[in-house]
Amino acid sequence: MSETASSPKRERFVWPKWLWNNVLCFTRGVMYVSVMMASMLAYKRMGTTDTMASLMVAVLFFPVVVRPMYAWFIRRAGRVKRWVIGTEVVFAVAMMEVAQNVSAASWEWSVWLWLSVASLAWAVHGVAADEICFSELSGSRCQNIEMAAGAYGIAVMFAGGMMVMVAGNMEVLAIGNVEVVGVYELGSAWSAAFKVSAAIVVTAMALLLLTLPVNTVIQDVGERKTLEMRKIQLKSLMRISLTWQMTGVVILYALAQAFLVWGVPLFVFSQANAGGLALSPQEVAFVLFTVGMMAFVIGLVIGIKTIHAKGLRRCQWPMAAAVVIPCFVYVYLAFKMPSSLSVINLCVGGGQLLCGFGMAALLEYMLDFCQAGNNSKKRFYACVSLVAMILMVSGMLTGAMQDYLGFRKFFTLILVSALIIFGVMAWRARPEKDIDD
Repeated sequence: MSETASSPKRERFVWPKWLWNNVLCFTRGVMYVSVMMASMLAYKRMGTTDTMASLMVAVLFFPVVVRPMYAWFIRRAGRVKRWVIGTEVVFAVAMMEVAQNVSAASWEWSVWLWLSVASLAWAVHGVAADEICFSELSGSRCQNIEMAAGAYGIAVMFAGGMMVMVAGNMEVLAIGNVEVVGVYELGSAWSAAFKVSAAIVVTAMALLLLTLPVNTVIQDVGERKTLEMRKIQLKSLMRISLTWQMTGVVILYALAQAFLVWGVPLFVFSQANAGGLALSPQEVAFVLFTVGMMAFVIGLVIGIKTIHAKGLRRCQWPMAAAVVIPCFVYVYLAFKMPSSLSVINLCVGGGQLLCGFGMAALLEYMLDFCQAGNNSKKRFYACVSLVAMILMVSGMLTGAMQDYLGFRKFFTLILVSALIIFGVMAWRARPEKDIDD
């Protein structure tokens, strides 16, 4: 009696890594621009002061600051894909609730509470995405991180521009005269913008359901370390010159950009009698998210390629200058207050191009620091938490500084503080050999 040959098991189709990695980072960019930039513009447009608009949104960065706590929990919770998809569902629901509450009578705190839920989902989603990338992209991590940074910028450009443009068009369609729009009509317009964000995230989630690896299980099987051992490791890390250099570079680079990230949207959205450029939502969408973000992504790509061709040490001085020069641009805009949209586009586009070129140095510094030893994942989380804390603190101060000092003194002060970057570059010594514990 002959044995029947068993049919071979059909292998699961494996999607290319660059596809799901870029979609994952695109989703993270959409979450960022929805929770941070679009929500701050919504608060500002609906009559909130600069102090309250930046303060309420900056506090939402706290879940990102405590990212290592989520990493510890997720590594013990099984398949990471469930966390990615689950947090995207929570984020989409939170955006729909924001859209529902933004046109209510007492909208400020109800919207903030749902934005807090969205911020927590965004932070946990980022940690789960990082865990997948550390597990699946170990062989080509640098290349994928640089590609993902471009996808992140494109997401900010696409989602942010679309949300603000939709809000502006809804204002015009509902009223016909932007100058007499009431709070209820403004809330309805921004409600449509947040619904756009939810729709983009749901679309990306459907694609990730197909493409994300399903067997990625992260387990923390390493040796359990006592508190005393961790203290010894921390002291050893603090004695390494590269650690202090990295901390100084990250703080000053991030501070120079953080105040601009918070201050520029408020500046271009404020009325002329308050010292702003008084742009409409459609003009803000074009200037900041189309021209500005496109220039930033192009500058970032040019900066990365330049570093790879010439080396980071030969590029650090031009890139430090590229971070400082945009501060001159916004000082000029604050004093000149041009009414021509072409001039504003030229200034913002040129400034963002230089910002992207200079921020490539920060990205490379972080990659070098994170890959200096075996604890690359912990170092990466520490760097991200540090940048998030800088963004949170600067956001909490930006609105109050602009209300108290005015835009001219504010941008002048940022310019003076940004010049300290050159001192850090002069102090930066040759990195010592990093010893991992």
